[in-house]
Amino acid sequence: MSDIEKLKNLIKKIAMEQGFLSCSFVKSTSLEEERDRFAKWLKEGRNGPFDFLSKTFDIRINPASSSMFRNASMLVIFSAFYPVIVPPAFSLASCISSYARCSDYHRVMKNQIKKVLKRVTLEYGSFKYKVFCDSSPVLEKAWARKSGMGWIGKNSLLLIPRVGSTIVLGGAFIDIAIEPNNLGRGEEGEEGNDDGGDDCDWGKVYWVGSNGSNNLGEDPNYNNLGEDNYNLGEDNCENCEDNFPNSNSQEDYLAKDGSNKDGYGYGCGDCDICITSCPTGAIVSERIVDARLCASTYTTSPVSVDLDTLSFFIKKSGSAFGCDVCQKVCPYNNISKNRDKIITFLKPDEIFNSITIKEALEMPLSHLDLLIKKTAISWIGVERFHRNLLCFSKGVL
Repeated sequence: MSDIEKLKNLIKKIAMEQGFLSCSFVKSTSLEEERDRFAKWLKEGRNGPFDFLSKTFDIRINPASSSMFRNASMLVIFSAFYPVIVPPAFSLASCISSYARCSDYHRVMKNQIKKVLKRVTLEYGSFKYKVFCDSSPVLEKAWARKSGMGWIGKNSLLLIPRVGSTIVLGGAFIDIAIEPNNLGRGEEGEEGNDDGGDDCDWGKVYWVGSNGSNNLGEDPNYNNLGEDNYNLGEDNCENCEDNFPNSNSQEDYLAKDGSNKDGYGYGCGDCDICITSCPTGAIVSERIVDARLCASTYTTSPVSVDLDTLSFFIKKSGSAFGCDVCQKVCPYNNISKNRDKIITFLKPDEIFNSITIKEALEMPLSHLDLLIKKTAISWIGVERFHRNLLCFSKGVL
């Protein structure tokens, strides 16, 4: 076994112990396959108020153009599952996206990844790494797709086989010497460029849970995702079963007719329920989301927005923070009756179920601030969140 395989096995073992859903590995190169798509999206202004996306275009496509990632030889991508629990009517939880009821994933994911890598360095040896989760100029979903973790659905979210899209992503650029004979497969599309490194499978996805660290191909029943004989593949949705890959390499996400060879859209088939269900028409076409039309743009970020516009998007989405519509309707998020059994460190805070929206509006801002302090809601501040709640309450209470 090569040194790099030993490193990867150690990372997956410790990731399992830390409660991650899966981890995968990819060489740190450039995302040239994303360049035209991303540039066109920006040129059309679909980034809306998020100017930083255009300012960091080059770094997002080619991490080596930044001193932060220049010396990295590989990326490790981690996914963590978050539960989706139906909240009581009129509870504060009922108007907040599922992910935001948990501890702030930005901080939690980074901390958990750092814990994994710190433990790895103690056993493997010292190496440099740069951890990221959502707030760095990194295209996490694109790297996750390239690593073989899943495919990009029509709502532009990463879909993981047998699990769905209710996950958060994070990762790390790792600066470690990799010998030429351990490089594994060449860049996507470069057939025959093995460099003698077949023992290093860059397309392997490691699934982690309570029963071990079997990868996707070794365990077709996915029993390691929470309990013995736990079958995430139990089919509770029509016409989905044929779309689930039973192996673990990037090639298995390709459509059987040879189309979608860029790794996008496989598994969605003719289904477009996320597109037709979007309450504001933000999913303008397959995998193209216009931030100017997305409710989450105005309710989860501190962008400047007038009260009428804010009220419109809150009423349309039925949420004071975020919007889960395209995920709620996705068949892949409804395939298992046992999703609440999946091992994870992202757990919703029960206090959001026990407080009503009316009670939240009536409490002092200082108390409301304490309530949201450890969640992603804190990113917009308590005054902005209170304003969102007021807009929401006018149409509900």
